[in-house]
Amino acid sequence: MSMNPVYLWKPENFPNPEAMLPESLEAAWELTDQWSEQAPPEGSDLSPFTELAGYIAEAARSDSASEAFKQTYQDVENWLPKRAALYAMPELSENYIEIMPILDDHSQSLGLVLYDSNGKLILPDGREFPDESFFAGITDWLKQEKEAERKWRQENRGLPEKLKDFYAYLRPKTDELMGRYGFAYAPQFYRPEGLPKKSKKPEPDVMIYAKPMQYGWQIIYIGMYDIYNDGDYNILVIWSLSDEQVQQIYWYELDNMRPYEKQNNIKKWAAVGRVNVEYYLDDAWMENQQFKTETEIEELLIHIESHLKEVSFIYNYNDVDKFYDMKTVTAEEHNVGKGLFPYDYFPLRLVVLYLNGKQNLRQVVEDWLSADDAYYYNKEVAKKRLMKTLNHLENRPLEER
Repeated sequence: MSMNPVYLWKPENFPNPEAMLPESLEAAWELTDQWSEQAPPEGSDLSPFTELAGYIAEAARSDSASEAFKQTYQDVENWLPKRAALYAMPELSENYIEIMPILDDHSQSLGLVLYDSNGKLILPDGREFPDESFFAGITDWLKQEKEAERKWRQENRGLPEKLKDFYAYLRPKTDELMGRYGFAYAPQFYRPEGLPKKSKKPEPDVMIYAKPMQYGWQIIYIGMYDIYNDGDYNILVIWSLSDEQVQQIYWYELDNMRPYEKQNNIKKWAAVGRVNVEYYLDDAWMENQQFKTETEIEELLIHIESHLKEVSFIYNYNDVDKFYDMKTVTAEEHNVGKGLFPYDYFPLRLVVLYLNGKQNLRQVVEDWLSADDAYYYNKEVAKKRLMKTLNHLENRPLEER
């Protein structure tokens, strides 16, 4: 259900058609409360919704339609009939200001009741509750709100309201920042299956940067979306390390994949499934925080740079081990978001040391296990995992070392 639910129904589809012609807003609300989540009665005529979808699709193709309206309704001829087949009173409220004139124009001729919970009811015979002056007041209020929002954005350095414009604004800034730390734009790592969109290109809601290492890649994924198409953007930033040698040993030889992944043959994708290589380390630098002004974006870039300074030096296994040293914390510190690695996470570090040619791994494990219990969530479990990893590495065939 949207913020401004608008319902449509054909009275003749119901057991008692006369009862489906409410003569007050309150009565209409009671009907939607009873029927809106119900499936349509058997034998319902859904053709009015198919015809309505055609009118909406035509409007979405017009030059005067907003980008948000076009995006929402470009496939309406496919999904609206399906929605009408699922719900006796399908809701149609997305992009409210633009969709309402279309519903006003066509609901009566299609024999549909139109109930707008903002305060309007139109019956197929042309009767309206309340009169037009009431709805005109609502429309004026919405226009005033939009104008107030426009003025606020102008005075407070608001971000572009369209996603493609926001992308054009942000991309040069991230290109420059990433370039200073050796990262380059890398659309070749984009995995379109990781997002619910048809485009085979990451733009305009995804940016991917990568930096080569001796045996793999550092990858930074930036995802952006605007739920309400109003210029308020949620942004996700994830950093990952990818290395086939580490992943082969840790995920597959040591069988550290989760049961669901093993059962469904799902690989451990980097950046929560949105790039096309596996990873063995990752860190969320920003988790879907909302941004509305240029000042907030400037602060975001400073935040990203603080992380880039910590990871840009990583090139080989020795550097990865140094990164572990930098980010090792107690379990309590880890719980509050400080650092990345309590000792429970060290089986993976042991694999990195093995690939780096570290000698006497058994002594390394003994030193780790002598650390204070505060650095472990569960020392006994961690010990079992460390010993399992150690035994595997010590007995790995020489030709694989």
